[in-house]
Amino acid sequence: MEDVTAVERVLGLEHSERSSVLLMAERIQRGFPVNTLMRLQRAVAPEDKGFVYRIVARPTLQRRRKMRQPLNPHDSEKAYRVARAWTAAVRVYQDDETARAFLERKHPLLDDQAPMTVAMQNSAGLEAVEDLLGRLEHGSAL
Repeated sequence: MEDVTAVERVLGLEHSERSSVLLMAERIQRGFPVNTLMRLQRAVAPEDKGFVYRIVARPTLQRRRKMRQPLNPHDSEKAYRVARAWTAAVRVYQDDETARAFLERKHPLLDDQAPMTVAMQNSAGLEAVEDLLGRLEHGSAL
């Protein structure tokens, strides 16, 4: 399973002694703070100022910032999937630039879609990306 601590770090969430997938599920349900998106963008796509709008629509994000509201569970879940895809890619490639290139380049085993696009779609998409990364890590992605 993914490293919850690495995902917490990427999202800028406080590490807890009871860090676990269950705690992450609770955090997603409550909604991540809006600043998790800025942390995620700095890690995953520092050159792409519009990256966060692939996760949350611009008007929604502006409204949440203005009203100081957390993300809703749907957007928090999407941010979580992005963070998991990112941490898995960094684990496999051990280099941020190579991980970014992998996540944004279309891949034939993902029906010529970029892994980040697939991971953002839903949990099954994230699973497909993590499976591909696992196969690459073990030399069996043919």
